[in-house]
Amino acid sequence: MTAKLDPTQLAAIARGLEDEGRYLAARLFRAAARGEETRRTEQHPRSSGDLALAIDDIAPRLEAAGHDVDLVSAIRRVSAMLRSGEERFDGDVAELHLCNNCGRAMVGPAPDLCPSCGAGGLSFERVLPIYFLDPVPADRLLPALAEFPERVARVCRNVSDEQAATGEWPLRDILSHLVGAQRLLGGRAVRTLEEDEPELRSVASTAVTVGAERRPSVAELVAELRTGRDELTDRFARLRPEEWQRVGHHGEWGPITIEQQLSYLGRHEQSHLGHLEHAAGGRSATPS
Repeated sequence: MTAKLDPTQLAAIARGLEDEGRYLAARLFRAAARGEETRRTEQHPRSSGDLALAIDDIAPRLEAAGHDVDLVSAIRRVSAMLRSGEERFDGDVAELHLCNNCGRAMVGPAPDLCPSCGAGGLSFERVLPIYFLDPVPADRLLPALAEFPERVARVCRNVSDEQAATGEWPLRDILSHLVGAQRLLGGRAVRTLEEDEPELRSVASTAVTVGAERRPSVAELVAELRTGRDELTDRFARLRPEEWQRVGHHGEWGPITIEQQLSYLGRHEQSHLGHLEHAAGGRSATPS
């Protein structure tokens, strides 16, 4: 078993280096801390019941540690949502900000001054719902989006429809999920381009799939991924820089730009490449 380290120790070294003005060196330890955090949480609660129990355990400890009252209240709401089967938050917690000076996390817009340490509003960082929304520059994003269907086609080339229907997460289901994500996220980006600040409906991740009723073949799914991607990249290759910043309003996440929406598509689908290869008989991967 590979030894795991405490990410807090790594982050503490990073902070000490930042105090010395050694920011590039600190970045190494910030990255290592994030990596250890990901490794240490590979085994995590997955069912709604287990998640609710874990939240019920941690919420009073967060409160006792002095975390923001509104943050703890929102965390308790997550437990109630899981127990009731409610799918998602309303927009009242769409914004969450973290003070990088003292670590206070606050629900809502960034304040002018941190109530804990007095740092100014620019010390606050908006915490995105998921790293998929971290913007990728267009000159990197568009080529990655354009070539992705061919990567998928290569992985699927020798997989029969019978093989694609087997396994813990079958290849056909992964393909259906990728095509569904392209329809959803590409469609949102097109709406944001054509409409002024459209409302973008929240969709449960389990609903982002296609073809459940007729079970299309691997070839059909790859063909739709290619055709839809050609249309999408042709459309957005012509955007002016300011158009990438057009905004739509997501029910849970708040305002998100076209750049963020298409970055989500690119980051999301590349996160599933390992799952696709595993389902096709290649490398080992754990569904997430």
